[in-house]
Amino acid sequence: MSKRKWLLALLTFALIISASIQPAIAYFTSFVRAVGGFEVTVGDTTTIEEEYSDWKKEITIRNKDGSAPVFIRAKVIYTGLDEKEGFEVSFEDGENAGWSDGGDGYYYYGTSSSAKGLTPLKGGESTKTLTVEITNIPEKPTEGDSFSVTVIYESTPVRYDEAGNVTVNWDAQIIEVGSTTGGNS
Repeated sequence: MSKRKWLLALLTFALIISASIQPAIAYFTSFVRAVGGFEVTVGDTTTIEEEYSDWKKEITIRNKDGSAPVFIRAKVIYTGLDEKEGFEVSFEDGENAGWSDGGDGYYYYGTSSSAKGLTPLKGGESTKTLTVEITNIPEKPTEGDSFSVTVIYESTPVRYDEAGNVTVNWDAQIIEVGSTTGGNS
């Protein structure tokens, strides 16, 4: 075979190969998979921890590591024996526990329910313990008597206005609401 035929055959082969490379590259770039990565979280996650004993419920709320700072408030709803015997709940925030009665049915984590009085809960931090004590308990509850003390807490992100002042807006909640019940006699 002459050099010219070899060169023509080689050029034809190169043209065929180069024409098929583009679709192959498009296929591999469309269907390539990657493994690994990083978990990305936006916002915050809060959880409640409750312990019940001796007619007292101790409440602590935790903001997950890496979460944005939040303000916390908690409310207690109770049902059961109060219909028969009139039991009540009272709050003890312990010495310098940092909870205050907002006068609206909520206890706020801080010295008052205003933005300046609230204590921001940063990521990885927990509130101090808020204790709910059940009082006016019947001497001997009968079989089948029960009560429920439900703790509802809310968290809202720490926000700032145009002047850089801390603000709080409980109506603009974007965080989960937690609730647990417990304590049957």
